[in-house]
Amino acid sequence: MMELHVALRDLTKRLVLGLAQDCTHRELDSAFAELGIPGPSETNLDQDDAAPVLTKHQRCLRVFDRLDADHYPAVLTWFLARGLPPPARNEVQDVLWSREQWPVIPERVRRDVAAALDTLAPLGEEADGFMALLHRLWILETDLSPWLGQSLASEVERHVIQNPGDWDVLELFRQLGALSSSDRRFALFIEGLLSGAVTPNEDHQRRMVDAISPALSRAGLKVSEVGETGGYPDFCIVPTGTRTSPPQLILFASTSRKPDLRLSDVLDQEIEVMSANDDVLSYDKPIPDWGLTWNQLQAWWAARYDLAPADAKHSLWSRLRAAVPRNSPPQLALFDEYYKVYGSREQLVALLPEVWLHWDPTTKERRGSDGLLTQRMDFLMLPRGHRRIVLEVDGAQHYSALGRPSPAVYAETTRGDRDLRLSGYEVYRFSGHELQPDRARSTVTEFFNRLLDGPR
Repeated sequence: MMELHVALRDLTKRLVLGLAQDCTHRELDSAFAELGIPGPSETNLDQDDAAPVLTKHQRCLRVFDRLDADHYPAVLTWFLARGLPPPARNEVQDVLWSREQWPVIPERVRRDVAAALDTLAPLGEEADGFMALLHRLWILETDLSPWLGQSLASEVERHVIQNPGDWDVLELFRQLGALSSSDRRFALFIEGLLSGAVTPNEDHQRRMVDAISPALSRAGLKVSEVGETGGYPDFCIVPTGTRTSPPQLILFASTSRKPDLRLSDVLDQEIEVMSANDDVLSYDKPIPDWGLTWNQLQAWWAARYDLAPADAKHSLWSRLRAAVPRNSPPQLALFDEYYKVYGSREQLVALLPEVWLHWDPTTKERRGSDGLLTQRMDFLMLPRGHRRIVLEVDGAQHYSALGRPSPAVYAETTRGDRDLRLSGYEVYRFSGHELQPDRARSTVTEFFNRLLDGPR
């Protein structure tokens, strides 16, 4: 972890100081504002009026010195969105990806994937899409390329596209650096090869999936179909166990201890919510490939109560916020800050509070060791690709009993997390300390910038 912290710090410092070379003083003002950092003006206000004007380098150095270490990932994500040369882009992406618990893809698995792809039609069926994919993920041009009159891009075009078969897939992997790249970059590369933009032939796409699946399974990965683009299926490489279908029913914004449910049709597994006065909300509309957004939820609420859009927005917001426990200010801070920071987005993924995951008519005390753990989640998000993201805010009840640290309570919490992950849920935990008033905004911004906008 210390090595990662140093890498984050050094890379952030280098990019922030690099703004001095790329920007005018006025452009620096805009950059600092976008980063949410109060930047020093050209005049050295810390000294008397006769003090010399700060250089751009001095201004950038002062801004970096003001950064909290927790802010580094958000700053790097901003630089990615702003645009970086491929070498710097890849370096930033790899540092950010290294913070994720992505399964290791050994070199042998990568070689086996290459061998499997070699048994099929040559890569690069759609040349433009193929080259665009390579430019997006790999470094195909260097500063010397114009002087040398050649580049890796030109070599790929000659040996893979113009003369298919000159290079086998393994040689292409070697040339790109795919045998030793970060695990996430390799997975994104394979996803791109499977896409309709690169392989506009559904039969060929599915043959590729079948061919590489045995090799990927040895790395704890599988290929899942998560939707379509332009009429062609979209495939995503995910850890084994990840859900690949949308939920059929969501019980959320619960204000009661346990909702009153009954099976109205056992054969069709139809569940009826009997709780009165909207103690729990029941969403049973189809979840599209792009996930459950705030706009969809608002439209459902407006239709349910015959409300105008503006009234529905306010009414739904109030109802969801009322479900967040008042005895947990950190949970309320997470909910409030998410919608304050990201609420203006066109396709904002809905953040659902107090969601029932398990439901058992028998109490845990009576059920004993067979009882279901983690019955209700603090928050649930359903973004694109059928992902199921659980957010938990840890209070004392997650690690203590009667005010004292309890290994038994902590063990139950961690076991519940394992069960969720093995069932295909992504689980992220926040401590109450991270969501105190002086830290909530930066915590929420850094996390959701990476979750919603950061490199996949």
